Amino acid sequence: DKIDAKEDYINSISSANSGFYIGAYTYLRRVFEKYLIFVYTSNKENDVELQKITDKKFESSKNKYKIEILKKYLSQHCVDCGKLLYRRVSAGIHQLSEEYCKENYSTFKTAIDIILDEQIKIDKEKKLKTENIKELNKK
Repeated sequence: DKIDAKEDYINSISSANSGFYIGAYTYLRRVFEKYLIFVYTSNKENDVELQKITDKKFESSKNKYKIEILKKYLSQHCVDCGKLLYRRVSAGIHQLSEEYCKENYSTFKTAIDIILDEQIKIDKEKKLKTENIKELNKK
């Protein structure tokens, strides 16, 4: 499974390169939202606590709640700064100037990049462990 956010990520970069920084923030927010959905759906099958939450309830919940219930599966950077990141990116869409968004875009994009890079490592390690357990069981 992969995070279904490649197009949003590319659109964020494209928007920023075209000088549409508020639009770029919108796409970064989508990447972050899709990241949380990915982590939820990837782990729900094997987590009794996550199974108690309907998909509808999860999707309609605030990101603060999502981060809290998913924190054992999230990248450490997301746990450390995800709530603030989402709040600031959302403010960029609703309240901040194009100039502010321009000045701060790279900081927020870097945070997303770190989160996604950490998640790739988590997923690789999880896959390696799963494969190893399968192999051990064959012996």
